[in-house]
This record gives sequence, structure tokens and C-alpha cells, in this order.
Amino acid sequence: MAATFRTDFKLKDAHSCEALVLTCMDFRFKSQSRLFVREHMGIKTYDSVSVPGACRHINHGGDNGLLLKSMALAVEHHNVCKIILINHEDCKAYDGSARFGEDREAEFSFHAEELRTARRKVKNAVKVDDVQLAYIRMLKDTDMLEYLIVT
Repeated sequence: MAATFRTDFKLKDAHSCEALVLTCMDFRFKSQSRLFVREHMGIKTYDSVSVPGACRHINHGGDNGLLLKSMALAVEHHNVCKIILINHEDCKAYDGSARFGEDREAEFSFHAEELRTARRKVKNAVKVDDVQLAYIRMLKDTDMLEYLIVT
């Protein structure tokens, strides 16, 4: 069989990484979220999991515990010691911004609580204490995003 694409693979002998990052599957935020994790958070190696709504399945079910099992696997087999959960504005898995009547602060407050609830559930289910939270907001009338750290 002829190869159709080849690339270097410098991590073939690596079996641990710094973190697991859970994001929404929304393609609009992928490259910026990688930049946020690498440049702002300083995390160079991480497992990445993307599902519609990010924390939605942790908090409201529907995945038979697959996300928490995936996180536990990353902790056990890749020595992950940090989990980062990222939700975003206008997430269609949560019915988008229209659900909040375009009230951006109400939407942020809702997602901040979703993130906090997911953090509690992750800490109870997975052997990791460091769970960090972020929310992506689109800056109106610009082509910019801002990442808000949720405490």
C-alpha cells in the first residue's frame, strides 16, 4: 500500500501529557482554542476531546459517562494532572444565544455555572484536583474572541 500522506511524529515514544482539554466541537473555535491553551496557559502537550456543548454531556447526560471515562483514561494512561473545560457563547447545543434573549451577561452566568458544575462532577469522578475553566466570548463588531477564566 502506498502512503498518501506522511508527516513527522516526534511524540511516538511519549506516554504522558500535561492536560486534557474539553471543548465544543464547533469548528469556529478550534485554532484559537489551541492557541489559548498553548500560548496563554503554557500547555504544550494535551489530550483533546471535542463534543457538542462541551460540558453539557457531563452535566445533563446523554453520553453514558463517556466523557468522564475518557478523562479517567487520560489521567491513568497519559498521566494527565490538569483538565481544562471550555464552553463558548452562542453554543447551539445549549440553543444558542437566543435562549438568553441576547442578554450576554445572563448567557455568561449560565455557562459559568455549567462549567462550575462540570468541574465538581469531574473532580468527584476523576483522580485530578486541577480543573480549570474558560468561556469564549465573541467580541461584537470585531473578528476577535476573548477567553474569560471562570473561577
